[in-house]
Amino acid sequence: MEFGSPCSLYDGSPLSKTSGPAGSTTDGEVEQRNPPRPSATFQRFATAAEIAIRLQRRFPGVDAEIIGDFAQAVSINKYSYTDAKKMLSELMTLSTVEQAVVDAIEGEKDKERRKQQERDQRFQEQLEAERQAYDRAARIARESEQLGNTRSSSSSASGSGAVVVVAGSRQSDAVAAALPASAQPPSSSSNDVKTSLIASAGAASGAAAAEALSDKEVILYVTSMTANRQVRTECRLLHQLLYIKRVTFSELDVADNPFLQKYLAKLVAASAPSTSSSSTSSPSVANLPLLFVGEKFVGNLDSCQALEDDGLLMVTLASLGYEHVEKSVELYRQEHQAKLLAMGGLALGGDDDGEAETRY
Repeated sequence: MEFGSPCSLYDGSPLSKTSGPAGSTTDGEVEQRNPPRPSATFQRFATAAEIAIRLQRRFPGVDAEIIGDFAQAVSINKYSYTDAKKMLSELMTLSTVEQAVVDAIEGEKDKERRKQQERDQRFQEQLEAERQAYDRAARIARESEQLGNTRSSSSSASGSGAVVVVAGSRQSDAVAAALPASAQPPSSSSNDVKTSLIASAGAASGAAAAEALSDKEVILYVTSMTANRQVRTECRLLHQLLYIKRVTFSELDVADNPFLQKYLAKLVAASAPSTSSSSTSSPSVANLPLLFVGEKFVGNLDSCQALEDDGLLMVTLASLGYEHVEKSVELYRQEHQAKLLAMGGLALGGDDDGEAETRY
């Protein structure tokens, strides 16, 4: 092997100390000019680390583990450095879009949560308003009961006429005063019913009250004590029809109340010979429910439903003296509930609670 050949310099083999022409070198000079090269494994990892540092500076938002994978691939010539930068750029773009989508979804969830909180708050406020309305109605009912007891005591002490007050309920004074003055309550406990009746001792005042009643009050006569399922259902349906039309009306339960039954029989007898032109059938006690405007007969369920189908129900009530005042649904519902509570909480229980909603 010749001295100074490329092979002897490349493979790092020791050189013998010889003398030669000018330009020759010693062993120490050769080792200084050509230091030993590192192993292939060490060089590969060193190059990957350097590439990783460069990529991390170029793409600071990418995870370090992903940067390391790309640097390793570049170091073993799986990808070029340019390809690695291009793929990392696309990865950052996709990551940005994905984050934007996630942020948008979270924003929509936050909006929905806020809306739900607002709905819950409104619902709680509505419940509180209804509770206050029911409390006011109950207070009115208690005050009315106390007033009725006071009137009963005063009338009994003065001894003037026969005045009957059933505690625990309240009806229109005009309706009660329109009953016959000669009617006397039986001695049995059947007077303790939901409907209060006041029989006026003066015939003149009773007639005046009846006249006022015929001009102002819409009265629905129903019964809650009957084995006839159809009658109970029709009572609920006619009540529902008037409620939906927002008619201000009083509901009188004739069950187990002989005075109210006699009064209704009197109205039926007076209306039977000349049935009102607005109705389609003659009134009958057995044909409950019956609707009156004061003492003027309107009809039963079928006739009232026929009038409603023709769009004439409210017109007919107005022609008979009813003065309709348009109110909001919430105000009408509160007043109607308060009136029912003040009248003793009349309710027509039955088996077909959903029929009214289905029909109307």
